[in-house]
Amino acid sequence: MSEESEKKPLRVRRSPLLLQPKPHFVRLEELAASLRLAHTEHGRIKEIRNVSASIDRIVRISIASRWRGANCKHEMENDMRVSRTAMLVTVASLAFAGAVAPALAKMPMREQIVTVGGSPMYPSKNIIQNAVNSKDHTTLVAAVKAAGLVETLQGPGPFTVFAPTNAAFAKLPPGTVDSLLKPEMKSKLTGVLTYHVVPGRLSAKDLLEAAKRNGGTAEFKTVEGETISVESKGNMIIIRDAKGNASKVTIQNVFQSNGVIHVIDRVLLPS
Repeated sequence: MSEESEKKPLRVRRSPLLLQPKPHFVRLEELAASLRLAHTEHGRIKEIRNVSASIDRIVRISIASRWRGANCKHEMENDMRVSRTAMLVTVASLAFAGAVAPALAKMPMREQIVTVGGSPMYPSKNIIQNAVNSKDHTTLVAAVKAAGLVETLQGPGPFTVFAPTNAAFAKLPPGTVDSLLKPEMKSKLTGVLTYHVVPGRLSAKDLLEAAKRNGGTAEFKTVEGETISVESKGNMIIIRDAKGNASKVTIQNVFQSNGVIHVIDRVLLPS
């Protein structure tokens, strides 16, 4: 062996499988800036500029950092094609999401409809508009009309209404309802009806949490001026009036545009 060959260093070709790829971090804000997405009012993409050039540059930097020192041109080019394709798919997905999201945000949400008295109660309608369609509340609607409270309950509110059914009114002493509906009894009828209304939009959760915070019972001031007591028994809500009579909430959370209705099985009476 010659002296010259002994001095010449051996050149060893390393297999790409033995190369440990170095972590490479892409500046996402740089890529996002290069996209320069512009949307129309309908959420569609108006233009995407310089995407391909930016991706090519980022892929070259990333691949070069992983294959530095290797002499495997074919494998490196294949890696570049795969990486570029993956990044293009990612960018396209992000662009699509950015275009579609504003449009989805403008779509109307489906109403959470509750059926009461055989009819759907729409959250987009007010208390009167829904109540008149319930077959279980014809007595209540007649009483509201007789008391001149239609306009009030069509107002902005919000109101929480405890709505007794026809069966609840039937539990009153005979002749009570007929007596209350007489013109000369309008003041007393108004007092009874407004005793079923609490200012604000109080969901079943609100009522239960208030009761639990106060040892199982919470008091709420009604529009009539006196208070009602709300008791929690598990997930059941019991309403107790000034005379101590208990009424159970049978249908909770019938949301309206101007409040919420809770259906009850007994009429509440003020003192």
